[in-house]
Amino acid sequence: MHEEKNLGCRPPNTPEYVAAKDAYVGALFKKRVEYATRNSYPYLIISAKSGLLRPTDKISNYDIKIGDKDSITAETIREQAEKLGIAKYQKIIVLASTKYCEMLREALKNTNITIETPLEGHPLGKMIAILNSMLQ
Repeated sequence: MHEEKNLGCRPPNTPEYVAAKDAYVGALFKKRVEYATRNSYPYLIISAKSGLLRPTDKISNYDIKIGDKDSITAETIREQAEKLGIAKYQKIIVLASTKYCEMLREALKNTNITIETPLEGHPLGKMIAILNSMLQ
């Protein structure tokens, strides 16, 4: 899951809508995907605009952060999580910054899911360093 906004992250001449996995191009996002794929974990992407996304879901550029007027709410994420069947997991690993971790905790507070947040509370460089160590 991620925290990066994609405005300006994609090259010019990119189609208006692209798969979420292709929309985010930052080093931190790439490390997150590498961690999930290397461990054969299914993964979702969390977007401040759209909430929980499958890697193949199509999205367009946006410039919204968690807490902005038009950003996703915990209630909407809870509804998405139900539809996506997240309740079947005993544990999820959230590779995101504090605001996204807090949003997911709120959305999933009435479930029995254990939420691990190894990147929470750390600045960008430290998050990448933590992911690098998790990949070894």
